[in-house]
Amino acid sequence: MKLLRDQHGFTLIELLISIFIAGALLVAIGAIINSSARDSNRINLNADIIKEGQIAQQIITGRLGEALYVWWPTGSATSNILLTTTGTTAKNTVNGNNKYQWTVASATAPVPNVFLAMVLPPRDPIYTPGTDTITNCSSNDSNSSSSYGCYRFFAYYPVLRSVLVNDSTLAVSSKPKDDPQNNDQWVLMEYRANLYDGSTAWFPSYTSGNGINRILTVPSDPYFTGRSGAILVDYIKPGSLKFSITRPTGAIAAGTVARPDGTVNFSFEMQRISGSDSPSIRATAANNEVLGATVSPRNWACPRVTSCP
Repeated sequence: MKLLRDQHGFTLIELLISIFIAGALLVAIGAIINSSARDSNRINLNADIIKEGQIAQQIITGRLGEALYVWWPTGSATSNILLTTTGTTAKNTVNGNNKYQWTVASATAPVPNVFLAMVLPPRDPIYTPGTDTITNCSSNDSNSSSSYGCYRFFAYYPVLRSVLVNDSTLAVSSKPKDDPQNNDQWVLMEYRANLYDGSTAWFPSYTSGNGINRILTVPSDPYFTGRSGAILVDYIKPGSLKFSITRPTGAIAAGTVARPDGTVNFSFEMQRISGSDSPSIRATAANNEVLGATVSPRNWACPRVTSCP
């Protein structure tokens, strides 16, 4: 008689071991996929906020390039500026005083300067021949076509993100999205106004000779007060925003053109805390440099007097 050898499949133990191994492999593969997804999200988020920061950098650089005057640190009579007295979009919330007064501080001040203000020429200047007056300036609203002849005021400053998010009076389109993990981040604001006080358009004192027209007297409120700030860029790393301002030196010699020897340096970093990532996603420009620039406003120079305003 021919004997049949025992034949059998997997035992229960072998089957359980196989299932365990397969499960472990699936868990490992899932972890790799999740890690790759997080890395991809990190890269995309990093790229997005860097791009937004670079756009803000270009905007500020462009404004400074046109500036006729930049408020400089303590020592100038108008280094303290009141933008408005209501709302949160121009409120000084980052240094703890929650007031509306902003001060252009020196680079060596105990608290770094976080405020930048400047005067720009009209978008479309129309002058009345033989006078120092301009036309087509009858509104404080910089977006109004009846204001294209106005000299323009721009200011840049941070506001605490949570203050804007929690302001129920702001339209949804005018404030950041709710993001509790980033309540302590800063938002860089842009404040703009035409230099028009409701009845009179501001005009720089005119310096005759060779067509040199330089600011001899600095505009003050109410020419630029009463407007609201708008978000320029979200997710600024707290404490990273700094402005350093050096005014032009000396006076312009008679018969010469302006020399752009005044400079403004600004810098900031982008930061957003995302999900369970620890501690944060910190975005900087290439080569780990902070975003910013040093600009010499081409129209800003001392008039032919002994001092600058």
